[in-house]
Amino acid sequence: MRFHRRVLLVLLPALALIACAAPDQLVVPIGVFVSGAPDGAVVSVQAPVVTTPTTTWGKEVTYTWHVDFTSVQEIPVDEIVIDVPDLEGHFVVPLEPEEIAAGSIDVPMWVGSQEAGETVCQRDYRGIGTCYTPMTQGTTDLGFAAGNEPDPAAPEGGIGLSAGSVVEIAVVGSPPTSGACAETWMPASCACTVEACCPSTEQCWYEVNGSTWFPCDGADCMGTIQAVAAFCGCSFDEG
Repeated sequence: MRFHRRVLLVLLPALALIACAAPDQLVVPIGVFVSGAPDGAVVSVQAPVVTTPTTTWGKEVTYTWHVDFTSVQEIPVDEIVIDVPDLEGHFVVPLEPEEIAAGSIDVPMWVGSQEAGETVCQRDYRGIGTCYTPMTQGTTDLGFAAGNEPDPAAPEGGIGLSAGSVVEIAVVGSPPTSGACAETWMPASCACTVEACCPSTEQCWYEVNGSTWFPCDGADCMGTIQAVAAFCGCSFDEG
């Protein structure tokens, strides 16, 4: 299944790669990763509403999508399907009865290291045991749809799907250099500690809360500081 719009999932690479290092994984702990496209068809033009506090992600940090599927009335919804065709598969998040009744679910997700066999998968209803898949650098489609599993006694046609909702996120990695960093001014409403580190006039990094880094080219960092403010849940104002 391909959604009509494309979503860029930008993974900014580290300056140096370690030989034989394990690839980063895209993890949905309450989901199951299934290779290939969803086995079904779009049978509803309605789509869930998907929101997250920020679309700029650091590695090894859990972010939460709020998926509201109350607008999907044309099919009974019992799962959320997160399609990632450029990673050659999709995640299925089976819904609990209370989530179906509420019409929404919070779906945690992160990008980072994940060792095979680690106990992070929480809803292994298919007995597959994998709720993550290797990430690739570059761009990737990411779309959320509501789904309805067919009756096991009559599985013809596969999953019934709603239209997909799409998002764009950016994942930032670690800084390529360390060095002297100084705390930078942020509005009082920003509940983050932000330090600026500029090893040259061509390269700067903003460190947020001692762990997440946002790069810029050193010449014009206003867009980056705006992204930092958004990450911190506030609004940056020079005045």
